[in-house]
Amino acid sequence: VAQNWSPNAVPGAGDTALVNSPGTYVVNVTAAASVASLTVGGAAGVQTLQLNGNILTATAVINGTLTATNATLNGVTTINSGGALNESGSTFSGAVTVASGGALNNSGGTLAATGSLTVQGGGVLNVAPSTFYLQGPLTNAGTVNLTNATLYIYNNNTVTFVGGIVNQVPGMINFYGVSGDYISVYGFGYEYMINQGTINEQAGAGPSSINAYIGALQGTYNAAAGTTIRFIGGGASNPLAVGTPPVLNGPGQYQF
Repeated sequence: VAQNWSPNAVPGAGDTALVNSPGTYVVNVTAAASVASLTVGGAAGVQTLQLNGNILTATAVINGTLTATNATLNGVTTINSGGALNESGSTFSGAVTVASGGALNNSGGTLAATGSLTVQGGGVLNVAPSTFYLQGPLTNAGTVNLTNATLYIYNNNTVTFVGGIVNQVPGMINFYGVSGDYISVYGFGYEYMINQGTINEQAGAGPSSINAYIGALQGTYNAAAGTTIRFIGGGASNPLAVGTPPVLNGPGQYQF
């Protein structure tokens, strides 16, 4: 609504939109919106921008809260310290960065092949009981928490699907789900999971599995007592190869 903005006009494609006035409030996007740049969050209060079923095109900086439900986010998005992007059933078609102190809370979203997701050191990606579809690459140097969740990778070695996971040092991927957590693949044969950091099967988690065609058997793994990590992937003609020998710490179990 025009009167809610200063000056009194709804921001357009060439404008900078600032949702940062002091106070605690919610701004609802009720139609497809395109702005040159967007900042959510100010110095005082809690500012929330809410999308429901709409398309947002912007270079966005999230210092407050962005909630996206069945929405599409186009453009570059940065989630800064203290910022949170809470999404459900939404699609990211641009580059998303979770900076130190920022959080991306995911429930049933898709990272498109045109997009990428980078979790920097100190950043957090939480995937709740749902599947996060990775058609583009995920690079983690922070923390990824899975709770009864699946990271589902697509990669057919063309621009159509370029998904994969690189867990860098000192990145951590944690499995918390009592029903198990999964890193899985569509099955094109190029899906990769390169673990240079640490993967933890936390106490109380159900049997979890890591399925990839490239790179899964490396890095450090910690399986708590009573838990199981399964490694799956490759095939008779293209077996999953061991790179740098992995470190497998117990007392939990590992299956190959």
